[in-house]
Amino acid sequence: MLQSQDYEAIEASMLALLGLAFGSERNKIRIVKSGVIPVLLDLLQCQSEELIELAIAAMLILSSCTVNKLVIASSGIIQLLAEILNLVNDDANSISCFTMQARIDAIATLQNLSTCHQIIPSIASSGVIYSLLQLMHCSERSSELTEKAMALLENIVSSSENSVQETASIAGAIRTLVEALEEGSPQCKEHALEILLHICQSCRDKYRGLILMEGVMPGLLQLKC
Repeated sequence: MLQSQDYEAIEASMLALLGLAFGSERNKIRIVKSGVIPVLLDLLQCQSEELIELAIAAMLILSSCTVNKLVIASSGIIQLLAEILNLVNDDANSISCFTMQARIDAIATLQNLSTCHQIIPSIASSGVIYSLLQLMHCSERSSELTEKAMALLENIVSSSENSVQETASIAGAIRTLVEALEEGSPQCKEHALEILLHICQSCRDKYRGLILMEGVMPGLLQLKC
């Protein structure tokens, strides 16, 4: 039914699939083995925002299973999710097309995949670093979206020297990280601190002064309290 032309039938099938997958590792593996990933990729490129968001939710649940990660990553999903996140950044009108939950789910799916170190280079090269920083820049520092984006960014930079350099060189990135250190949730502050430490260790002479100029000390002092 997922390949039906009837959007209502597809939506019903997606909800049933989500119900089967939720909480069952065995079902997650079986669903992926059944060949559902190419169908979900097609749905991610359809004209229905509701179906796109359901497909992202399905990818999130299925990618939480360790056995499925490499299969999902090799399908082309990483680039599609990066493009969806980039679309939200580039087109102000597109923000209304994707709910906050859909954006969080897209980031969380990439976060699930990033726990497999073999996959991180593909995530890093997808262009998602810029998209994550833009989303954080435009979001409340204490929001769940910022926390998820910061966690994913930390995973990327902790495994890739090139990603550290890319992150540090993006205009406004260090300011965004410093602001998160001051205003973010406790988890967000930890992720921001780790990213800033990676930048200092990798590009100390180049970025240490800039980090200090952006006012990192108050945030660091808060962490010590």
